[in-house]
Amino acid sequence: MRSEEIEQQVLVEDNLPRLAPKPWYEAEGDITEQPWLASATDLLIAWHPEAATLGAPQPDAWARYFQDALRQPAATAESTPLAKEPWDTAAASVAVDTLYRFLRALQSMDVDLAMECVSANYHTMHRDLDMDRDALRLRLDAMIDSWRGPELRITLAEIPDPIFHLAGILIRVTLQVDHRDKASGSLLTSLLSYVVWFTEDRANLWLIRSLSVVD
Repeated sequence: MRSEEIEQQVLVEDNLPRLAPKPWYEAEGDITEQPWLASATDLLIAWHPEAATLGAPQPDAWARYFQDALRQPAATAESTPLAKEPWDTAAASVAVDTLYRFLRALQSMDVDLAMECVSANYHTMHRDLDMDRDALRLRLDAMIDSWRGPELRITLAEIPDPIFHLAGILIRVTLQVDHRDKASGSLLTSLLSYVVWFTEDRANLWLIRSLSVVD
């Protein structure tokens, strides 16, 4: 056997548990960093703020701005003055009178007289439908036809309590309607709840701008 074969055999037997190193392999713990290789974390760590722009607020200016805001005491309920609710006794009285005129007209089954209490700009939503003044008239006609009879009585279940709002006057009402059912012939009592919105159409003339059903 040639001497080259003997030396090769001994080298292989001595290094049997280990593979021969390959040209691209590097042992653990001996990794050489490449200056051109960067990760997202490296980019964050290496970030530096840009130089301050001329005329821009300086860091100390921002600090003073927020410190001044923190120094100011927070407004409390005791220190905040309560705004006075706008109240006009004469306007409230006119709105309530309009409401009663409207109900008396319905009880007398006179829709034309009832519509005199309704503003020309009447508008509301009923079951996802827009209702203007003409639609209200049709609805009142249908209600009167279903109630028509000598036993018809329309009253308020509670005393009107006007609430002033920037948009006008609001009154929540519950109508108690006593009438005879045409199908069964028995006397029935229906309770209908509304929020009535009044606006001043002319001087000292408060008319119904909206009748919103309360379920």
